[in-house]
Amino acid sequence: MANSNVLYKKCKKSLDPTTIEKTIQILNDALEVNKQSIVGLAANQIGIDESICIVRVTKDLVFINPEIIEHSEETFQFHEGCFSFPNTFVKAHRFKRVVVKSDNNEILEFIHKDYDNINNLELAC
Repeated sequence: MANSNVLYKKCKKSLDPTTIEKTIQILNDALEVNKQSIVGLAANQIGIDESICIVRVTKDLVFINPEIIEHSEETFQFHEGCFSFPNTFVKAHRFKRVVVKSDNNEILEFIHKDYDNINNLELAC
């Protein structure tokens, strides 16, 4: 579980290429070990104060310093868990469509939950 000091604050902007590379490798390793139970992971969920997350869809999407630039008005509720709070599930409200830009990607649609993690919008579990 993540260091609570990192988990409950907005992550700092990731700027150092060496730190970014190391953080991405650590996130990839954690995702691989937990591949049966999680599809995305933010750095602060494993105790790293960096604005980086990876989402596994058809391929791994790495986002460095992501920022929501557009979202749908329409939302949905989803019963979900969180890597940081094992065995805890809550009904989360999510936008149906979220568009994000990041330092390393063109503008992409994004999984809302992992953006929330790095911006201290963790579920109230």
